[in-house]
Amino acid sequence: MGHVITGLDYPIVLGPIAEVVSTASFFAYDKIFVLVDQNTCEFCLPILSEKVISPWIVIEIPAGEVHKNLETASYIWRELSHHQASRHSLLVCLGGGVIGDMGGWAAANYMRGIDFIQIPTTLLSMVDSSVGGKLGIDHGGIKNLIGSFKNPKAVWIDPIFLHTLPEDQIRSGYAEMLKHSLIGDPKSFDVFDGWTHLSVSELSTYIQSSIEVKKYIVQADPFETGKRKILNFGHTIGHAVEAHALTQGDHPLLHGECIAIGMIIEAHLSFQQDHLSLESLNRITRHVLKIFGHYPGHVPGLEVLLPYMMLDKKNRSGKIHFASLMELGVCAFDLHFGDHEIRLALDYYRSLES
Repeated sequence: MGHVITGLDYPIVLGPIAEVVSTASFFAYDKIFVLVDQNTCEFCLPILSEKVISPWIVIEIPAGEVHKNLETASYIWRELSHHQASRHSLLVCLGGGVIGDMGGWAAANYMRGIDFIQIPTTLLSMVDSSVGGKLGIDHGGIKNLIGSFKNPKAVWIDPIFLHTLPEDQIRSGYAEMLKHSLIGDPKSFDVFDGWTHLSVSELSTYIQSSIEVKKYIVQADPFETGKRKILNFGHTIGHAVEAHALTQGDHPLLHGECIAIGMIIEAHLSFQQDHLSLESLNRITRHVLKIFGHYPGHVPGLEVLLPYMMLDKKNRSGKIHFASLMELGVCAFDLHFGDHEIRLALDYYRSLES
């Protein structure tokens, strides 16, 4: 059946999708719905349909973060209601982070909650968003402003879906694998640091270890009241860069690419407070630039980014809270940095030569 990662309240199963489904209680529901977007409908649903014979109802929504909103969630609820979904129905979320976050949230709130299963089809969703029970939608230009914690019945991961992805989506997902290595698996970072390019076959061998890092952290803090906040390393700045780009009507960088920018900048913040060595900062910087490139034009000044950073969900009492590297593989949370330090870190990124 593939490898089963245990320790959470639901199984995470890595292996061929046909083998996984054949051993599951997939057919015990009165109706099965499969949520897709245009991309997963074209490239991933045929793979699922070829491997699994089942009478399901497909709900298709537009692709992209811009559609991760209440309007689209309402459409999902209308479709479930129109096809008479009951509390004994199942929603299968076949897609990346947008499908998983929004589909899971829609399922968790339909009739006060129906079961859902995550079948992540992007590298980003395989190693990050499908694990941990975080669900939600964007609202008012703020990522994941509305949401909840609700675990799926299962997460089924088959690397076959990675072959449907363009290179930029692979790179975006790798950002979260890199983050996991920096906050909790330095031996993996030693391997990653030797890569000059990304290949699906090499990345596939590290999916399990990346998930194990996140699983360990989620187990310790399921509702993000403490240690789980270290999973946000790179995200305070990265989310602000991403949110600002959305307001400009132009979003050339994917989520993971923005997080990669954030990891360099936040590593520099750690370096300024003598937590992270210059050698480690240089290693992180060189590797991110080698894999992701350099986008100084997409990093505005603190005055522009600050309003977005102030809305970060980790903040408390009006203070911005950062996850910060103490050394490679060790990360702390709820650290504060002054405006001057943040400006220096932003300047550091913009001044780099790719």
